[in-house]
Amino acid sequence: MEQKKERLIFIDLMRAFAVLQMVQGHTINSLLSPEYRTIESGFYYIWHTIRGFTAPIFMFTSGLAFTYLLRSANLPFMQNPRVIKGLKRVGLLLFLAYILRFPISQVFDLSSINYNQWLVFYTVDALHIIGMGLFFVIILSFIGEKFKIKDNITFTIAALFFFLLAPSVLTSNAFDKFPPIIRGFFTDRYGSLFPLFPWAGYVMAGAILGSFIANNKEFVKSRVFSYNLVFYGSLFVSLSAIISQLSIHGLIEDKYWVEIIKLVLLRTGVVISLYGIATIIEKKMTYCPKIVKLLGANTLFIYVAHLMVLYGFMFFPGFDRIYGNQLNSTTSLISAIAMLALMIGMVKANTKLKYVIKR
Repeated sequence: MEQKKERLIFIDLMRAFAVLQMVQGHTINSLLSPEYRTIESGFYYIWHTIRGFTAPIFMFTSGLAFTYLLRSANLPFMQNPRVIKGLKRVGLLLFLAYILRFPISQVFDLSSINYNQWLVFYTVDALHIIGMGLFFVIILSFIGEKFKIKDNITFTIAALFFFLLAPSVLTSNAFDKFPPIIRGFFTDRYGSLFPLFPWAGYVMAGAILGSFIANNKEFVKSRVFSYNLVFYGSLFVSLSAIISQLSIHGLIEDKYWVEIIKLVLLRTGVVISLYGIATIIEKKMTYCPKIVKLLGANTLFIYVAHLMVLYGFMFFPGFDRIYGNQLNSTTSLISAIAMLALMIGMVKANTKLKYVIKR
């Protein structure tokens, strides 16, 4: 029988933060006119910089939350109900990832879909990588149990595999001859926003922390744990800054791999530091707002819903087709706030509907 898990508020805080950042980021990016997209604008520069951390937070959190639940069950792999639930989750994520990119208007007449539309369908986005990342977590958990290898070793090797090989894989032409549905996972030259290298590495990095939390629940409640997260996160950010300075001053050759490693260290460091801050906030909280838990528990629903509203679905063209890249900064900001309010309202309505159906 699966054991009841203790709910960790800091995970909900990070989930809620990540999904709200994602919604406002997609909305503003879709609607803001090009003339306002300049780094000379302080507000745009700050927004653009912060937005760069949204996907790593989302993927890291997905790996952490799933692995925490998987390991909290404290059962052998073949008896763990989280394995089947995880595989179903993988299937759902991949199904949604492709259906969201399918040219819905042509669903009853596939012959009318042109080559470019199929290429868009084959491109890899965040849901693809999260789904594949969770699948890797399940496989590595099985391998680790089979050969008695600890999670911190298997997940660390996997994270380093995706991070360190990213420069070689992304610059290789070896995958150009692969079918479009496969090559999109390995290269960004055909439109994929999040190829496996390095992005799956963030899911694996989250899995490292998720496994640690599941196996050290008392230590996680301590301030030492929080300070350690902030320390190690700051250390990664500092290493990224050092590499950047060495590159600027010509002490190391400024190549593509340097840029990739620098970004990986920066993004991972920021995410870990944010988790440290979230655990500190949790320890100071006497009450967690219900909306935080609702947002944390409905990230996938919000992800799908806001994409359908923004980019359209079968009977609705989407605001991107109507107002895409046409609004000024103020109107774009108001639109983002309206989208956030709509998503929160939809989550509350969906929760009430589930409750009614359950009764």
